[in-house]
Amino acid sequence: MNNTDHKSNGNAPSVLLFDVHQKDKTHDLLSEYLHSLEDYDRDLNGVTRKAEQNIAAVQSYNKQTYDKKHKEPHKYETGDCVARTNIDVTPR
Repeated sequence: MNNTDHKSNGNAPSVLLFDVHQKDKTHDLLSEYLHSLEDYDRDLNGVTRKAEQNIAAVQSYNKQTYDKKHKEPHKYETGDCVARTNIDVTPR
């Protein structure tokens, strides 16, 4: 499993799915380890809520960046002089 933190949610998949912080290579014994933690109270809902908040923050940042660089479309009125060209995109 990939151990790299994702940019938008700030967590590795192993944290989001299992609330397990892996440090080294993925071990085949991961499922056995998770089964041994039956009494361990994992806060998957808390991790999910934090990921949702991180995703919302990234989406808000992306919208602000887009809105800052985006130009409003020109509104044409009836009678405005415009140039229109046809571009043939059919394969030959």
